[in-house]
Amino acid sequence: MDDAELIEDVDELFGGIPDNIRADADALGFFVRALRHDLAIFESYVHPSGDEMLSVPITAICGTDDRAIDLADMQGWNRITSAAFRLRAIQGDHFAPLQRIGEVLEIATWDL
Repeated sequence: MDDAELIEDVDELFGGIPDNIRADADALGFFVRALRHDLAIFESYVHPSGDEMLSVPITAICGTDDRAIDLADMQGWNRITSAAFRLRAIQGDHFAPLQRIGEVLEIATWDL
C-alpha cells in the first residue's frame, strides 16, 4: 500500500490525521513512517500464553470520540498487568494523545 492509500485508510478508520501534521510535509512523512512501524509491530505481535503478566503499572490514554476503540476495549489493558492500571480519556478522536500533548504530559506526571 502506498502512502496515499495508507493516509486514506487512516482517515476512514481513525477519523483522519490531525491537520497540523497533514499540513507539514516533514511531519506527515515522519507520521507515515511511524505508522508503518506501528503496523508492522501490530502484525507481528504474539501475546504471551498462560498467566504471564507485566509487573509494571499501565496508564492507557484514549480519546473520548475514538471510532476505532471504545473505553470498554481500552479497559482490557488491565488484564495484562499485576500492577496498577489507570484508564484516562481525553477529549478528541483516536489521535487525541498527539493533539493534546499537554494533557498527556500532565497525566503521565500525575500517574508517576
